[in-house]
Amino acid sequence: PLPGVIPDGSAVAPGGVSIFGVYMGQPQDYVQKVTVVSTIYHQEIGDLWGQLSHNRNAVVLNNHTLANPLPNQPYPTNFVFQYDDDLDPPEEYRERVGMLFTDGPGSLNDFKWEPAMGVWQLDMVDSAMSFTGVVHNLSLTVESAKNLGLFGGRGIDVHLEPGESEDFLIDVPFNATNMIIQVKDMTGPIDVYIRKDEEPKIEKEEWDDDWDESKKVYDKSTIDADPATGEWDGSPPRGEIHYGLEEPANRRSPYDPDETEILPLSKGRWFVTTDNPDDLNDVDFHIRVIFEYDISL
Repeated sequence: PLPGVIPDGSAVAPGGVSIFGVYMGQPQDYVQKVTVVSTIYHQEIGDLWGQLSHNRNAVVLNNHTLANPLPNQPYPTNFVFQYDDDLDPPEEYRERVGMLFTDGPGSLNDFKWEPAMGVWQLDMVDSAMSFTGVVHNLSLTVESAKNLGLFGGRGIDVHLEPGESEDFLIDVPFNATNMIIQVKDMTGPIDVYIRKDEEPKIEKEEWDDDWDESKKVYDKSTIDADPATGEWDGSPPRGEIHYGLEEPANRRSPYDPDETEILPLSKGRWFVTTDNPDDLNDVDFHIRVIFEYDISL
């Protein structure tokens, strides 16, 4: 329970406190992003070593981080650390909002695309004598995406609020020749985006001052479909978007929307983003992924 008292310790006999939290989602929930905000009082913050762990991964948040006292001011003893190892925000933005990289070893990004369920543990250790402190509060935010492949052929029901989007993770097997994203029971239109290795980028980030629709990054989408040729454009009540060896997509460049490259389906981590383009009405639908295989492989 919080607050957690950090007992004084030494290099020979460290003192420490462990704080636990449990992710209560579903087995199909995989970590998309982790951020940590810790509020600590300590007479000498440099005495502390803090580690966040989950399953077999761990990251050192603060590795005897020293305080930065101001001239003619009392030595600081109250601290709020906001850890976010996202590499996309520019340095100016990180400084403005107070985002810190973890000290390491390890990174919060090491938790990405691992199962989110289970125990998350913070260990705060004091290994220098004479000073004590308290962990007043710990806010651990675990954003997750569902692994669509783990739902098998039954798929999953999805509800999107107006303007909302949701990402899904898909692990494509080595012998898959075609990936079919099938959507049915739709109460309204949706946009579907597919991308290899990273989530499709379809929305403005807080630090994107010059964002426009041309900055979207994805490998294939219903927004580029030609219904005259039989391609599904995201209209209800149902539809499919295919991604395979025989119909490779044009990868959109994040720098030049007209620059493309052929990217056929391949083994690895893929992402599907479903987006509700309606800013007034919510939408419900059922989604699943189907693979076609080369049985000779």
